[in-house]
Amino acid sequence: PKKRSRWLWALLLIPLLCLCNLLGPGNRQNERLPDLQATAAAGFVAELETEVAVEFPSPTPPTNPLTAAQTAVAANPEDPYAQLDLAAALLDSGQRLPAQRAYEQGVTLAGEDPEFSLLAGDMFLSREVWPQAVELYGRALSYGADPFTPGLADKVHQALFFAGADPAFVSLATDEDFTLTAPFSQAVLEAARARYALYVLEDAEGAANRVQAALALEPDNPAVQLAQAEILHTSGDTPAAQRILTALVAADSEAPAWVKVTARRWLNEF
Repeated sequence: PKKRSRWLWALLLIPLLCLCNLLGPGNRQNERLPDLQATAAAGFVAELETEVAVEFPSPTPPTNPLTAAQTAVAANPEDPYAQLDLAAALLDSGQRLPAQRAYEQGVTLAGEDPEFSLLAGDMFLSREVWPQAVELYGRALSYGADPFTPGLADKVHQALFFAGADPAFVSLATDEDFTLTAPFSQAVLEAARARYALYVLEDAEGAANRVQAALALEPDNPAVQLAQAEILHTSGDTPAAQRILTALVAADSEAPAWVKVTARRWLNEF
């Protein structure tokens, strides 16, 4: 940049000298004009001859997440969070068994750290591994996590709702008296049980009874209404299901984002 600025001064010097000599008095100064122009031009050429090409460094290639996670674990194998990052990277690359081993190693190292369990729950939630997300959020709460942590109740409800259609969530198959307290919703748990009855137990009547129990607890709960629409559709009453879904995606709806996304998708599918 410094050499380039000297070029600019040389370029500006030529017309400036010409202007000064044209405006100045006497033919003697005019006679000196060619000499001054020649001197400036020579200096400009010398700058060109001595210019050295500037080499810019090549952009750093993006780091592979799996490689980065493996490097972090190699540097600090006793870090449970590094193990969790490795589990996530392995899961994303389709290596489920190595991911499970890294996750279990992280759990062992973390002990009863609620923050680790919350992050692990988020990892499973974002990858739609619903039963594990429910388990990790429950574990975090048992380890002392604040139940009123912003956004936590909504994550628990989302994980519960979708875990309802997963055969792995066997605890929903029983009628064990399990009660959720604020800020968590017992009605959403009943909606999850309704979905389990519908998809896993293949008990349409039981699913309808469960969703009615959920509606009796919280008739205006968006997740419960979403389950109601789903069960109405499977029973053949698609118009009623579509009316509920349309209300859930309306501009003035206060439904959580995941409920709106699901309702919009089902509207396109029903």
